[in-house]
Amino acid sequence: MKQNFDIWDFKLTDEEMEIISKKDLGHSEIVNHYDPEFVKMLHTWKIHE
Repeated sequence: MKQNFDIWDFKLTDEEMEIISKKDLGHSEIVNHYDPEFVKMLHTWKIHE
């Protein structure tokens, strides 16, 4: 468990951060929150009963 808590024991270089930022698409490839049908479907979910 101790190892699981040590997740912040590294630092990314500026070059690494630049590489990662280039991978950002600016949108989700999984869901489209601008799709009216998707939004309607979300409103049908019953989270608490």
